[in-house]
Amino acid sequence: MAYEVLEISELDEFGKLEAEWNLLLSMSHHDIPFLRHEWFMNWWVNFGGSHRLAVVCIRKNGGLVSAFPLMEARTTFAGLPFIILQSITNAHSFRYYFLLWPGDEGSLTAFWQYLRNRPRRWDLLQLEEIPADVLTYEVLCDTARKDSFPAEIWRGGDSPYVRINGKWNAYWEGLKPKFRSNMRNRLKRLEQLGTLDYEVVTDSSAIESALTDGFAIEQKSWKGENGTAIACRQDTMNFYTRWADTAAKNGWLRLSFLTINGRRVAFDYSIHYNNRLYCMKIGYDPAYSQYSVGQILCSKILQQCFEDGVSEYDFLGETTTHKMDWTSLVRARLSVFIYNRTVPARLHLYNSRIRRHLKHWIIK
Repeated sequence: MAYEVLEISELDEFGKLEAEWNLLLSMSHHDIPFLRHEWFMNWWVNFGGSHRLAVVCIRKNGGLVSAFPLMEARTTFAGLPFIILQSITNAHSFRYYFLLWPGDEGSLTAFWQYLRNRPRRWDLLQLEEIPADVLTYEVLCDTARKDSFPAEIWRGGDSPYVRINGKWNAYWEGLKPKFRSNMRNRLKRLEQLGTLDYEVVTDSSAIESALTDGFAIEQKSWKGENGTAIACRQDTMNFYTRWADTAAKNGWLRLSFLTINGRRVAFDYSIHYNNRLYCMKIGYDPAYSQYSVGQILCSKILQQCFEDGVSEYDFLGETTTHKMDWTSLVRARLSVFIYNRTVPARLHLYNSRIRRHLKHWIIK
């Protein structure tokens, strides 16, 4: 049976796909919250801006068997118009890949055939935040290269995670002795200030006040000074607020706080989905930095994960020293670039290769 390929550019039309989209996701090998229909709708409303929606859907026997969440961005390069088909991702995205019904991997070829002959011009297909253990990107790149479309894969940063198994005490004792000693000392000093509590907010009725406090805590940190805190931009606040509401209604939301004498001093915004806990944001009040309140909150969350039988705690984002205190496991993240055979695409490819060669030469 032949595949039917359709590119969706209107948000209303994409909105009608919610039930089918999420069913496809649930049947795929990579059912994560950042690929849900609600996530992309929320993202687009807040970050879509001047981009053009370009979601490619593939059907067989009328049913949705694969979906490729893309958008079209227009810019210039070397004085020429440059059109990028890119993943619907930005700095607030954590994972990205295609939705594929198991056994219908042939739809990947159908996607490429459509892209190769797409009526609307494109110069570069750019996909970000792809985990290295998802092999569909290799199939896509190999298919493109066979048609003489240059394809490159760049390694990005690593995201740490903790595999939860066994007992908390055994895991804790397996961490570095110096780290455990520092944590005990700082916890003891913090407890001298008053009553220490661990609070978790999951109910919709308590979201507004919890997010207000959480966003304020994060903004007090270096993120506020750098302009990267959630509260620094209205669209970012709207995005995280709307997603919290969606997550709470579905039972996924976990807003965690460390409090001292009732005052919230550290904040964690996580999603509990398919028995994994994803840490989207974490922050702490710098007035309490000497007590490592962010790390103490992390220890409370991880201990709860062990007690609740959660299978994994994913730190998301980039690798940092604070995250690596808890684990040695990381997931590599990749970017995929497939160039069309247009003049602007060729110029961009040559420029990219020259820059990387010079960077390698300078470092060497």
